[in-house]
Amino acid sequence: MLKKSKIFFGFIHFLILRIASFILINFNILFKKNNCFLFVDIDNTIALTWQSLNEKKFKTERERILNIKVNNKVKIKIDEICLNYNIYPIYISVRPLYTYFITRKWLKINFFKLNSSNLILVSSPDEKYKIIYKLMKYNKKIFYFDDLSYNHENGKTLFYQNTIDKIRTLNIDYFDYKFINSI
Repeated sequence: MLKKSKIFFGFIHFLILRIASFILINFNILFKKNNCFLFVDIDNTIALTWQSLNEKKFKTERERILNIKVNNKVKIKIDEICLNYNIYPIYISVRPLYTYFITRKWLKINFFKLNSSNLILVSSPDEKYKIIYKLMKYNKKIFYFDDLSYNHENGKTLFYQNTIDKIRTLNIDYFDYKFINSI
């Protein structure tokens, strides 16, 4: 019975994320007359998340998330693009749905540009690709900051190579792991 309820709630979580991302993206397309989109990953891109995963000083996951340090060099580059193109970034991250409000709070605390429709949580890196791919039909310039990496906390950085390969086939300005770590 426990396994069935986990599957059911996992499916509900997946559905909510899909519906929310569809609504948020379409809101941005229909009501904002921007010529471009700026997608920004959170973990290990603008947030130095992996370092906090090994720290034992936090009593709760909420406390850990609120104390994640900012990658200020990437933040400056994102702010520069926002200013030059007069846009708000769309933060897109693989995180559980229950972290939505604490993620928004972290963004606000750390002075990231935030509005009512620019945070999307997805269940896999490939979902990020699918969202960006669907936007290609609107012929708008797309900037995308994402390291697409994992496992840092275990001493060996690994990559979502299949997703990276698909992203690189798109006609977008993709700022990858190498770029993020070079600035």
